[in-house]
Amino acid sequence: MNRIRIIATTLTVLLFFTGCDKYHRNKYTGDWDFVTEIVQCQYLDGWKEIERETVYYAGKISSGTYENELIIQYTENDIERVSIPDTKSTGIYSKNGLGNSKGATSGSFEGENRMYLHLCWNDNFPNGKIHYISGFKKSKK
Repeated sequence: MNRIRIIATTLTVLLFFTGCDKYHRNKYTGDWDFVTEIVQCQYLDGWKEIERETVYYAGKISSGTYENELIIQYTENDIERVSIPDTKSTGIYSKNGLGNSKGATSGSFEGENRMYLHLCWNDNFPNGKIHYISGFKKSKK
């Protein structure tokens, strides 16, 4: 009887831990609609906006190689690798140049269905580029 209790307890513990979401990033993966404001700017006695365009794209967020890494394709030609630190944080952090960004990156998830990302970098000084990205996760049908 004691042996059966030990086996049952062991199985219960194993099932509990395998049911936990080890990779909390998975709740963000899937098909997303992105709206990206792309701003070209130039530094001449301060930053000046040269050009602005809005891009709408049906993209994707997928899992990266590392357990806290996400790959965000938010336009046809733009992919950004980011990390999310832990289950308590909704912050999005740059993978330090592994994607397109070579400068500042900031962003966050709002729940599992909405995200914001701000990328800013210099193509070649004095020219710069900013991407303001809003993403909305598509509903599963």
